[in-house]
Amino acid sequence: MKPSSLDMDILKILSQKYNFEYVKQIGKGGYGSVHLIKNKVGNFALKLVKLNNKFKDTKKEKYDNYLESIRNEFHKSVELKNRYIIKSILAFEHDRNKEDELFKDFPDVKCFGLIMEKANSYDLNAIIHQINNKKIFNVIMNNHPIFEQMNLIIIQFFVRQIILGIEFINSSYLVHCDIKPENILLNFNFNIKITDFSLVKPFQKDKKLKLNHGTFCVEGPEYYTENKEIDGKDAEKIDIFSLGIIICFMLYKEYKIKKIDKETNKLNYNFVETKLKELIKKIENDKEHGKLNTDLADLIISMIKPNISERASLNDILKNKWINSNDKEIERIHSINDGEFSKLFLEFQKYDKENFYPKKRKKIQI
Repeated sequence: MKPSSLDMDILKILSQKYNFEYVKQIGKGGYGSVHLIKNKVGNFALKLVKLNNKFKDTKKEKYDNYLESIRNEFHKSVELKNRYIIKSILAFEHDRNKEDELFKDFPDVKCFGLIMEKANSYDLNAIIHQINNKKIFNVIMNNHPIFEQMNLIIIQFFVRQIILGIEFINSSYLVHCDIKPENILLNFNFNIKITDFSLVKPFQKDKKLKLNHGTFCVEGPEYYTENKEIDGKDAEKIDIFSLGIIICFMLYKEYKIKKIDKETNKLNYNFVETKLKELIKKIENDKEHGKLNTDLADLIISMIKPNISERASLNDILKNKWINSNDKEIERIHSINDGEFSKLFLEFQKYDKENFYPKKRKKIQI
């Protein structure tokens, strides 16, 4: 994965201005790239977004809206300080119009940057696939203390932390709107760090909240209503639904609901609602036959109810019996020191990405 020549030119300028050394590109998305940088303090991640100002002349309204969304994401990221949120250190914006001498040779480029802490391991998506790949699981992780009691304890360990991260975000009257395994990073000791606030939305409990589509596979049915609006008092339940789907992923190794109606090739509320009810019926059946912990089954069902007003609140989830069980086992995982996990992840790195993300990975869709 190599950065473009334009990215490299911009990164060279930024490294002079902010006194860092460029290492390599570590990620790329539809709207930007992520790079590993370092200074005398340590390693950091730099999210870089660049826009061509010529785009502004043809689609000014869309351009202005996008500028606003980037500024909102970067500034909110810096403001949010919590152990379960990736720490953002500095947000910046540069272009020739700001009389930035370093950018005089780039008249048509506007550049945004966000410098963040660098998570030490992988995202939750990689870990889920690693855990579900029993062959690699047995080779690498057998007899390691954290995996003596795999399955529900590890799932519970992750879910507790994600819930507390969501609770903090919502306490700031924000909703993340893109909670998914790829946006949940982990350090060596498996402490989670929620990242990517590109879709974050402020809300007020007494006002309507307009929804914009984000990641296809974690959106609730409310995204497929005609007006795509919800009551502000239900805003937290957007992220709760997404977490419920993630738990299903960890339990069943894939999302079990399909979102596209093959007959009409369209998405609509009624179709998504029907598929969700089918998943809920499966969970209830697994509970009835003892295949699934009763309290966990009840929790998942409450999180993925099609009607957002009937969905569990954060307060409901924090009081759930399953969430609040197994304290000693959870504490044991927390007590495993970073050195042990460093050793464990060095073993992970002996395998290439195809082992983490198989070529024929099942599609994640609702």
